[in-house]
Amino acid sequence: MDNDYNDENAGSLPHNRDGVGQAAGGTEPVEKQGLTEAIEDFSEMGLRDDLLRGIYAYGFERPTPIQQRAIKPLCAVRDTLAQAQSGQGKTGAFTIGTLHTLDLNERDCQVIILSNTRELAKQTAEVVSGLGQYMNVSSMACIGGQAMRESMEALRRGVQVVVGTPGRVLHMITNGALRTGR
Repeated sequence: MDNDYNDENAGSLPHNRDGVGQAAGGTEPVEKQGLTEAIEDFSEMGLRDDLLRGIYAYGFERPTPIQQRAIKPLCAVRDTLAQAQSGQGKTGAFTIGTLHTLDLNERDCQVIILSNTRELAKQTAEVVSGLGQYMNVSSMACIGGQAMRESMEALRRGVQVVVGTPGRVLHMITNGALRTGR
């Protein structure tokens, strides 16, 4: 797979040798499924109303190129590879796709987002909370440096989206506080 970044493919999904984007889990190229079409307005993406409200309240006005192409396959629960330079909206893209797929009636963990640093996990948790504010989504940062007992209690009460670092998330799973069997 050719995944080299350059300005010509900014905001595009990785492609095979023929330049056709692929989404894992399907045999048909995502272009033929209509999943990589650039959608230039959040209101045209078929997102739930409470999520749209959160997007606009968070200050997003128009989707970035990466968001225009990545949100729809993420909402369709497709494995999606997308690349863009720092600050181009990748966190917003996968957060919007993730929030769109949540079952708001289910209070247990439905999504685990892993970040390689505490700072990135905190930032991502803030984006999840901000974009999901009108959905009443329960989320938390699960990172080192926080009181272990408080984190375990919050997880036992039910958190729909957990954002954390691999070590702390693994610790919570092995201690039974974070259940992944859904």
